[in-house]
Amino acid sequence: MPRHQPRVGIMQHGQGTTHYRSDRLAALLARLGSDADGERMATLRLLDRELERAGASWAELAGRLAAPAAQQPPAAREAGGPVFTRPQEAAKWVWRHPGFRPRNARERDFVASLQNWPRRPSAKQVEWIAKIVARLGGEVVR
Repeated sequence: MPRHQPRVGIMQHGQGTTHYRSDRLAALLARLGSDADGERMATLRLLDRELERAGASWAELAGRLAAPAAQQPPAAREAGGPVFTRPQEAAKWVWRHPGFRPRNARERDFVASLQNWPRRPSAKQVEWIAKIVARLGGEVVR
C-alpha cells in the first residue's frame, strides 16, 4: 500500500508564496480544543514555530481558512466542469481543489510551481497539467 503524501498548502503574501504542511497545521489546530491550559499554550507555541518556518503569519492563516476550499472556475463547460485557457490558472484551481491528491512528489511539486510560472509552459507541461485537470473534471484548452 503506498504511503500517504502529506498535503502541502500555499499562502500568497507580499514576499511571494509560502508552502506549509496543511496536515500538520490541522493536527495542531485540533489540539487547541484541549481542556488543559498548558497543552493549549504549548500548541500555540508549536503553531507559531510552524508558521515562522513557513514564512507566514497568523493573519495569513486566518485568511486562508476563511477562503473557499476551491475557487470558482473561470468558465464552465456544458458538462459543468471548468475550462482553462492558461495553464497557470488551471494549476491554481487544481491546487485548491479538495479532490486533488498528487500521485507522487514530482506531480505535487509541478502543480505548486506551475501556479506562478513566469513564462509560457512547454507543450509537455501543458499536456501534463491538462491530464491532471481532466482527472478532476476540468479541461485545459490549448
